[in-house]
Amino acid sequence: MKNQFLLLFILSFSIVFIAATLPASFSFDDCKVTLPHSINAKKKEIFKIESNCELIFSHLRVYTRWGNLVFEEKNSNKGWKVHKDKKIKAGSFYYKLEYQTEFDAEEQQLKGYITVIK
Repeated sequence: MKNQFLLLFILSFSIVFIAATLPASFSFDDCKVTLPHSINAKKKEIFKIESNCELIFSHLRVYTRWGNLVFEEKNSNKGWKVHKDKKIKAGSFYYKLEYQTEFDAEEQQLKGYITVIK
């Protein structure tokens, strides 16, 4: 009887230990979508979306501080190659990203500023 109890205890402990060490299921909260705060054109850095999950829709727009559109990209992640755009001068730009992930049916928005260094 003692051996059966000991075996049951060991099995129960093993199952709890294994369950505790398994990763939690991936949820929308785990999906991170980011954009850099600055890029250096001399280093040929590219302003592009970084994400650890699949985006099924994306629309990225970049504006000057006066509201003029200087870059737009839909459903692609090639990014803004500032070093190839001779008209762009160093400074701050406003961006707006609308996107939808594989985990959420709702469209999300990410807004902020990017500093371009030349």
